[in-house]
Amino acid sequence: MRQITTNTYRRKRPHSIIAAGNRRDHGVFTSAAHECPKLNAAGEEAIQPQRAPFGRVREIGPLITAVCGEELSPSINQPCSFALVTKLTPVPVLLVLAGLLAVTGSGRAANDQPATPSLRFWQQWRGPLANGVAPLANPPTEWSERKNIRWKIELSGKGHSSPIVFGDRVYVTAAAPVGKEQKPVHDSAPGVHDSVPVTHTNQYMVIALSRTDGRVLWKKVVREGWPHEGGHETGSPASNSPITDGGFLYAFFGSRGLYCLDTNGTVKWQADLGKMQTLHAHGEGSSPALYGDTLIVNWDHEGASFLYAFDKLTGKQRWKVARDEKTSWSTPLVVESEGKPQVVISATKRVRGYDLANGALIWECPGLTDNVVSSPV
Repeated sequence: MRQITTNTYRRKRPHSIIAAGNRRDHGVFTSAAHECPKLNAAGEEAIQPQRAPFGRVREIGPLITAVCGEELSPSINQPCSFALVTKLTPVPVLLVLAGLLAVTGSGRAANDQPATPSLRFWQQWRGPLANGVAPLANPPTEWSERKNIRWKIELSGKGHSSPIVFGDRVYVTAAAPVGKEQKPVHDSAPGVHDSVPVTHTNQYMVIALSRTDGRVLWKKVVREGWPHEGGHETGSPASNSPITDGGFLYAFFGSRGLYCLDTNGTVKWQADLGKMQTLHAHGEGSSPALYGDTLIVNWDHEGASFLYAFDKLTGKQRWKVARDEKTSWSTPLVVESEGKPQVVISATKRVRGYDLANGALIWECPGLTDNVVSSPV
């Protein structure tokens, strides 16, 4: 076994998912808490799961794999978790992401609050609390091609987005080139460097997988089009992670639109926010945030930047506020202060807190540096 590396950016081939027990935490791969309980149709735990062995690994093949104890039978009541894997050149490196959450012994979180589905699953970027922590779980942390593997499946396209998990489903997004290769079109943004030329039309898709055996349950192409930017060579055309409340799935492809799908893959509504002009044409990546019935989208780029709020059921825009910011890849965080929810976003010029109800600015403080990708915690 070898220590996990943090070089996740030299992606050259289609990505895959692997079921394992780690997560991505602020650019460093660390152990994530996770077990896969047996679930009923409502996503509730039916059988208390067993524990799997522990450890760590670095190199894994370019497939989607589910991990469980090698001595255990491959059923959903055994622990497993998920990671995104991509084949690199020349060495395959594991990009570890989120895991499925499970209730442990007493069925309560560390703060002794009753366990809820929102705490038991990994339904958004950086998990149920948006901080990279799974409070109710104990994952396997040792696995390889032969140890603790439950299933593996290759995925279509390419994407740096995190897999998310709710109930018996795993959801991922990807973009895949289609049609005949065209003459390369290079990015022309000021200061552009290390960019990938555009050679194909892309299909932007959402994929639902069975958590039990990795079967593709459905794949929905929500958009097909010619990318106006190729992005950085270390990026991907599907870097924004989806989010779910268990009833609906929200997939944000930036310049390719915002989509609400039901759990059968039917698009319920969509919104087109225009085309981003990212710094140095390095691409897009901010993920949406969800609080109650409000969906939040950060739209920071080299053009006019905004913060959007949408009704999650209808897609109606609730409010839109201008932001004096350049490109950022930060995902909004919704927190409560004195019983009032506010949206916090980190960026280059300022870190700001907004009233979730109407978008009014509540506070601000000095910002970070250029190329802000870190999300607040």
